[in-house]
Amino acid sequence: MPEITRLIEAAILPPGILLLTGAAGLLLLKRKPQTGYLLTGGSLLMLYLLSIPVVSLTLIGSLENNWPALTKQQLARPSAQAIVVLGGGHKPNAPEYGADTVSHYTLSRTRYAAWLYRRTHLPIIASGGVVLSGKRTSEAALMAQILRQEFQIPDVQTEELSRTTRENALHTLALLESQNINQIYLVTHAFHMPRAVSSFAVRNIEIIPAPTDFINNPASSTRTLRDYLPHPVALKNSHLALREYLGMLWYYLIGVAEK
Repeated sequence: MPEITRLIEAAILPPGILLLTGAAGLLLLKRKPQTGYLLTGGSLLMLYLLSIPVVSLTLIGSLENNWPALTKQQLARPSAQAIVVLGGGHKPNAPEYGADTVSHYTLSRTRYAAWLYRRTHLPIIASGGVVLSGKRTSEAALMAQILRQEFQIPDVQTEELSRTTRENALHTLALLESQNINQIYLVTHAFHMPRAVSSFAVRNIEIIPAPTDFINNPASSTRTLRDYLPHPVALKNSHLALREYLGMLWYYLIGVAEK
């Protein structure tokens, strides 16, 4: 269940795991001081490392660097037959809209899908269901609404059953096969592309990665003192990277279990 998955993620990913480890260290200081100091000091050190840009950008770059952005030359003669854009979360009951809307992750992906449409005129398939329990609009429906109403793109289909990246692939591939589509642009965040591509690469459909919203920019490789100072954005990026690696490991274990 997605709700249980979120709880597990909060416990085993930073900063949650570091807070739990630090708290355990403090509790052990009187009975086992050596272990207590080791756990407390180790958690503080890891919190510092994961909170500095030089570490977080290295982690996120390890996910992004193998998936370069599409070039003008690639888009000049598109070989794909459709654009598949994956949902990345939504905001329930957004007060400014008086209704559900997409998260900034989903909006970023939706905008790039619209940008690709302007250059290729390929149909768009928005993939994403209702991830958490409750009667809310699916992510795909929200993306389609934005594409139609705000970007004036009428050629949009939706896949509204999926709750995970793996399910995105399962249900979207079935839709693609029913329409004899065998080559697509796959739109998602650059850091999410490894997990997305591995999930979609299970059928005879060619995937052309179309990453967006790069966090690590190799062109800006000059390091300054600020790269070694803690920042909440850096901790967030470390969390994103480690979450992706955890997700890839989980999908690998599922695949092994299914064989």
